[in-house]
Amino acid sequence: MSIIKNNINLIFRCHRLLSTHNKNDKKNIILSSTQLNTAIKDLIAAKKYKQALDLFDQKFEICNDYTISMAINACSLINDYNRGIRIQKQLQSNSLKNNYIQTSLIRFYSQYHDMDNAIRLFSTITNKSSYICTAMFKGLKNNNMPEKVFDLLDQMTFKPDNYTLTILFNVCAQVVNDRAMKIGRKLLHEMPDDYRNNNIVLNSAIDMLMKFGDVQSAERIFDSIKKKDIITYSAMIKGYIGNEMSEKALDLFEKIDLKLDDVTYIIVFNACAKLANDRAMKIGKKLLDNMPNDYRNNNILLNSAIDMLMKFGDVQSAERIFDSIKKKNIISYGALMNGYNINSKPWKCFKILEEMKQQGVVLDEHACNILIGTCSKIGMIRECQYIIDQIPLHIQNLKQIQTSLIHMWSKCGSIEKAQNIFKSVHDQDIMIYNAMINGFGLNGMGLEAIELYRKMPNELQNEITHICVLNACSHSGLLDQARNIFNEIPLKTEKIVTAMTDCLSRLFLFDEAEKLIDEYEKTNSPSFIMYSCLLSGVRNNRNKKLSEKIYNRMKSLFPDEKEGLTSSVILVSNLYSSVGEHQQAKEFRLSQIKELGKKVKAGLSWTDGSGEIVAFLANDNSHPQLAEIHDEVNRMTSEVIKLGYKCDSSWVTRELREEETIESALGGHSERLALAFNFIQRPVPDFIQITKNLRICGDCHEYTKLSCVIADDDDDEGAEEVKSFQRMLDYLKETKDVEYFTSLATLMANCSVFDLDTFERCIKAEVLGVGSKEMAGEKNLHDADFIISLFRFCQLLCEGHNLEFQNYLRLQIGSSTNVNIIICTVDYLLSSQESLMDFYWHYSGKETTDAYGKENLCRVIIVAKQVFNTLTEYIQGPCSQNQLALANSRLWDAIAGFFYIFAHMQRELSQDPTQIELLHEFMKLQKDMIIMLLSMLEGNVLNGSNLITSEAFQEYDINKDGFISPKEFRRAMETQKVYTNQDIDYILNCVDINQDGKIDFMEFTERFHNLARDIGFNMAILLTNLSEHMPHDIRLQRLMDKGKSFLSYFQDHLDRIEIKGGADYIERESKKTFLHLVINETDDKEKLEQFINFCEDTIFEMQHAVAISGEEDDQTYRRAKSSNIESNIVHPPTCKPMKLALSYS
Repeated sequence: MSIIKNNINLIFRCHRLLSTHNKNDKKNIILSSTQLNTAIKDLIAAKKYKQALDLFDQKFEICNDYTISMAINACSLINDYNRGIRIQKQLQSNSLKNNYIQTSLIRFYSQYHDMDNAIRLFSTITNKSSYICTAMFKGLKNNNMPEKVFDLLDQMTFKPDNYTLTILFNVCAQVVNDRAMKIGRKLLHEMPDDYRNNNIVLNSAIDMLMKFGDVQSAERIFDSIKKKDIITYSAMIKGYIGNEMSEKALDLFEKIDLKLDDVTYIIVFNACAKLANDRAMKIGKKLLDNMPNDYRNNNILLNSAIDMLMKFGDVQSAERIFDSIKKKNIISYGALMNGYNINSKPWKCFKILEEMKQQGVVLDEHACNILIGTCSKIGMIRECQYIIDQIPLHIQNLKQIQTSLIHMWSKCGSIEKAQNIFKSVHDQDIMIYNAMINGFGLNGMGLEAIELYRKMPNELQNEITHICVLNACSHSGLLDQARNIFNEIPLKTEKIVTAMTDCLSRLFLFDEAEKLIDEYEKTNSPSFIMYSCLLSGVRNNRNKKLSEKIYNRMKSLFPDEKEGLTSSVILVSNLYSSVGEHQQAKEFRLSQIKELGKKVKAGLSWTDGSGEIVAFLANDNSHPQLAEIHDEVNRMTSEVIKLGYKCDSSWVTRELREEETIESALGGHSERLALAFNFIQRPVPDFIQITKNLRICGDCHEYTKLSCVIADDDDDEGAEEVKSFQRMLDYLKETKDVEYFTSLATLMANCSVFDLDTFERCIKAEVLGVGSKEMAGEKNLHDADFIISLFRFCQLLCEGHNLEFQNYLRLQIGSSTNVNIIICTVDYLLSSQESLMDFYWHYSGKETTDAYGKENLCRVIIVAKQVFNTLTEYIQGPCSQNQLALANSRLWDAIAGFFYIFAHMQRELSQDPTQIELLHEFMKLQKDMIIMLLSMLEGNVLNGSNLITSEAFQEYDINKDGFISPKEFRRAMETQKVYTNQDIDYILNCVDINQDGKIDFMEFTERFHNLARDIGFNMAILLTNLSEHMPHDIRLQRLMDKGKSFLSYFQDHLDRIEIKGGADYIERESKKTFLHLVINETDDKEKLEQFINFCEDTIFEMQHAVAISGEEDDQTYRRAKSSNIESNIVHPPTCKPMKLALSYS
């Protein structure tokens, strides 16, 4: 028996071998087009597209039209556009008239978004078959040109078949306008009876009708289908969800007795997420638990499950599913981050962002929108700026992102940045306007919101616009304006009436608010949110009887709004507590919450005082610094009491525990804990931000305002640190310990820079496969962290304009030897710049900077940024002697080199989207360098006068005591010839008049004029420089037009900074001419010689220095003269030092 079995196996193997051999022989002996078509068809069926195309090329001479059609389809399947075009170019004119080839070419063009060629080919076809029309319609639909389908539909001379009808229904569902609805309904009405049993066509029709909002017609078609498949059910459920009928969707789902596919799971998860009630949670979780294992690797399905669980508030389960996903994509991360935002845990999104960066996940528009939403929730400016730095520039310029950014900055309280984005948008649409109006409203700028609303074109205004401006009026207490706007609105929707109700309720106009609600309910069903606004106002007014009346009405009208009713319970119980009825508050709260069966949302405050987001609950005992925080709360409370603070017991919303006082109960509020947490940081943050998920209580509001006052008195932010540095300086002076500075100088001298040889050796080692251990010591800038720390330490020594230490770093008076740390820093900067130049020349001939190059370049940039920051701190204050030392150093050689690199690298990097991040790093470095250069000008004055010293005021100040009469003040201002009468009237309203009826014009100058002049001068510098570099920028031109008055005022004080050596130098145009001649009019040897000479001249040309000093003595003048440097420095018309800070977006 075994012998027979073995023989059978042997025969079977021989047969397979012979069959394969025969097939190979057939392939080699194909003689007819029929044989060729069969062979290519078999290869395509086996998904061997490349072999099919190779065979097509080998036997092209015997190909027929059917063969060519299959070859074009194969090109589409393997995404080989060039090969498809090559085949198309080989076609004869007769072949181009073949319907099969025409259909294949249209599909091919559509797949590669070449719709111009597809439409051109379609227009040449005289006999348009249903297949060709279907292919054309599908291509237009997939390429977001659905309206064009309707234009071509009129050219059809035959009745559409089932395939064409399906596509047309899909196109109508995609467009959903009047034209689409008319065409879709007509096609459905004229559809032959044969197709009324075709599930595919009917499923498309159901989807279309649901998109039209015609649920009844969709239900009629659904009921007419005899054999419903799972796709039919999915189309109906999806339609119910789209029409806000999720309960019906779940009703239908529970009737399904078919096996569910992955699409149905996704749709039902979405329905449960929409409802998020008890029934939806039960169905959704049961469905998820019973889901087959086959679907647990489906990312789309799991992403929907994460979204559903997050909507349920089940964060832990959502995180478990997220962790189970093996290959996470951007949508998975987006679903998780969006869930954190929904569940008031936005700070967790920052950790997810870091994980995404580690995994190399690239941000898309949707993910960026979620992250911006995270920042809006958190409301921390530092975090907002951090997130923006992560968003690619091309995404930042998208309209949707710009709208979100306006909202984000508005929520953070940085309305100026929101306005900057608004102004930068050229074609401002309705979304942009609405975001800006809403932003003004959020920041209590109701008048500005109304002004923008009035400027907005009427055709752009919609329901949201009206709501935003009414909310702005509500937050600013602008009742009359709100009434006027409300009366102007023709169609008063539910949300618009709600906004007006809120405005009236905030101002305690409850009778008018109730009247408005009653008027609305005459023609509409009651609105829960209207009553919520009314109840919120009543709570603030502490109107107990009215609050009970409103709550009972809400409970009877909206029994299913359990989430909203829970919030209303909190409002009413807090009102009871505010009038001292704590027992009633406790009983009411417990009974109602139990009846509703909902959890109360916990009050949460978060802040970023320690550099990362920290969240606090009320009476939070979880923080490791708990004892310090409570001690700080007690200390701050005792301080604000001295300033007149009194605890407001009406904000204690619960019964006091044993040994608990009103003061301690209020001291446990989450916002106070967050504030105290900031104050225990060392140093105390300059800028403190706290965000709360609920409304801040009135007592904490007063407490916080007074805390800002004591913060100024306690601002020892580094007082201990300053004392430490002072003790250190005293010790160095006393001991005359020059070895300390010698060590610093030695460390700077031994700091590494980028080494091109090492860089190239590392590349070769990687190519040759040498391990990382062998090359460990060869890493470029291996001591980058140490270098940054070293120069950061030097920067901190001078922090806070520590003039004594700034000078001592340059000159150690009394010591036997002197070490100039300022010059040592410049020497390292110059070495760093030269190494960066090597890097630039290495990559100048290459199209792009690879990943390894980026890594090394970024390391160099980070170090250089720190060195520039250190140099800035050496001279700010200003420290004029350090400015002079730098002016006479080789700093300018380094600066010239950096400018050269910036100019060339930025031009190259800006042309490659993959290099944007590297370009961003270069711009940050350039910003730090410019700030350092501007610090060189700090405190330097050449000319200019002010009001105190002007003759116009001096001639009226007879007693030389600084007092003149208002009439004399007016005459003196008029002689300036730069102020209008309106300006002078405004200024006179600002000044104080003493008992003698006179004005202290010296005091006025200090308080108003000097400050305004400094700001104006800084703006004049900035705008003048920007106009030279961006002469054709429309936005800048608008700013220049608006600033004509102050630009002309400062014109005499603005000169161009120009630095040149004593000898003639080659100007930019002559350099271009020189290089042109060298390249075009000499041979190679001459080119090389002249190039070397030119480089030599260029190096000498860059070796210059500028003498800049705050003291205009003869010695400084002689130095400047002897150095043979011509310099016209920009100086403000003031003798007061000025610190100018630039910010780049």
